[in-house]
Amino acid sequence: MSEPLATPKLSRVAAHDPCAAANARFASRLVEALLRGGTREAVISPGSRNTPLALALLAAPGLRAHVVLDERVAGFVALGLAKASGRPVLLSCTSGSAGAHYLPALVEARALHLPLVALTANRPAELWDNGAPQTIEQRGLFGEQVRWTRQLAAPAPEPTPNEAAWLQRLVAQALACAGPVHFDLAFREPLWAPGCEPEVAAPPPPAPRLRPRYELDAAPALLARERGLIVVGPEAAAPADEDDFAREALALSRALGWPLVADPLARVRWSGEAIGAADTLLRDPELVAALRPEAVLRFGRIPTSKPVQRLLTDAPTLLVDRHGDWHDPSLGAEGLLVGESSAIAAALRALAPTRERAERAAAPWARRWRDADRSALAALRDACRADEAWAGAALAAVVDALPAGGALHVASSMPIRDLDAFGGAEARALRVSGNRGANGIDGTLATACGVALARAQPVTVLCGDLAFLHDASGLLAARGLGVALTIVVLDNGGGGIFHYLPIEEHPAFERLFLTPQSAELEPLAAAAGAAYRRLEDAEELRAALSAPGLGVRVLHLPLAREHDLARHAAAYAAAAEAGRAALRSEPAEVR
Repeated sequence: MSEPLATPKLSRVAAHDPCAAANARFASRLVEALLRGGTREAVISPGSRNTPLALALLAAPGLRAHVVLDERVAGFVALGLAKASGRPVLLSCTSGSAGAHYLPALVEARALHLPLVALTANRPAELWDNGAPQTIEQRGLFGEQVRWTRQLAAPAPEPTPNEAAWLQRLVAQALACAGPVHFDLAFREPLWAPGCEPEVAAPPPPAPRLRPRYELDAAPALLARERGLIVVGPEAAAPADEDDFAREALALSRALGWPLVADPLARVRWSGEAIGAADTLLRDPELVAALRPEAVLRFGRIPTSKPVQRLLTDAPTLLVDRHGDWHDPSLGAEGLLVGESSAIAAALRALAPTRERAERAAAPWARRWRDADRSALAALRDACRADEAWAGAALAAVVDALPAGGALHVASSMPIRDLDAFGGAEARALRVSGNRGANGIDGTLATACGVALARAQPVTVLCGDLAFLHDASGLLAARGLGVALTIVVLDNGGGGIFHYLPIEEHPAFERLFLTPQSAELEPLAAAAGAAYRRLEDAEELRAALSAPGLGVRVLHLPLAREHDLARHAAAYAAAAEAGRAALRSEPAEVR
């Protein structure tokens, strides 16, 4: 049992206004409980009603506070912090409509089980439902998008004997929910008075957490199959477990003789041993037939690639998810293992057939995938080598410019798909992030700010023109947060991804779906204090990326839409032809 918190001396508080003293005391106890739960970051949006909490957060030892004007942006900054660190991140705002702006970030956090703690301030109960200004119904404000919610009354002048222990228990219950949670906190005026300052004690060392248990009964029969495939999707491992999981997943792949296909958001994709051209290979029916597995072991969420998703529909599948979620829309999975991915991969490796058997039985299968992959990657590199303005060449320039261990945040829609198709899988140990919980383009720049803060390193952002404009307020916040962002905007004149859907033929396609924008990016960048450069082709992009850059800079590459679509089609065709040629050169006994 942990030792009870020492109650800070509030003599200089109690001598002043009792309401202000109660606010300072209660906010201090709540922040102490949150620190005990592992919180080390808070994002505060300015307001009046959250004054006691904002001051307590600022006074908390070991807690880093960031101030962001726009609550929607603040939510995504917190999302990026939680995504990169794996720790709970606090959000604090005033009463009224302010908290409602957290909703988009909480939607993403719920899908990814990210621990965001929304702390909305409120007026006391006697001011509800009677026309008091800036007062709305805040109970249940976020509906089903938070996994736990509590509305707390305004602090009493005298604390209950067990106030600190009660708040510790409440916070522990909230943080056990593995996802976003909501505290609605009422405070009476005066919110602060001279001398009524919060006093927050330093947290004790965190208690060790027990690992969840998992049953492996369904695994041996699946692992006995010769032509299997390991698939690693987004969010397969916790941030602290990513490197261990990458090592264990590759060891399991080698032990089984099963190829490993990894989403670009997975660390193992950038190990030099993962399949890098699965998305392009599996667009071809002949290659799909040749590369179809008999069994699938899938870690994490569903991969981004539609061709990979289609390949996995019919094969017997065993899922591994650290949160216990069934990511299985086809409803064909035979089982689910719950726990840390590295530990499960190690346990499965212990159940694998002997190395001699695996090498004898599965080597031709693994070689088929490897040969097709190498040939397709070579064709894709040739297609992306041209220094013209198209997405594949731009992707190659961005990936080549990243240092080993570099950070890349990629927007949803076409950028993540182009990274999957054209980014390769070289041994670069890249740290790639993206919002693939709800798969929206919103909050791209703000999330990247949070990632940069958590990792304390420069981040390259890859996004389209719509994602950039959608999060213009995130761009405005970046300079104040002191982050280093290089934002590469691939401007295809609107929602280019919709060209790949049947709705392209509809007369209303451009107005309702493509939605080209007329905004000028250069004045927007200037307003945010960001450097701006318009580029003509991939060669200029390479040069700009190689030049040193400080603070926030925007590299804008317009793409001719029809030319870009044609180059995509040509690259896909070249990769498929290279893959087919590799299969035709197989020895007859392998086919």
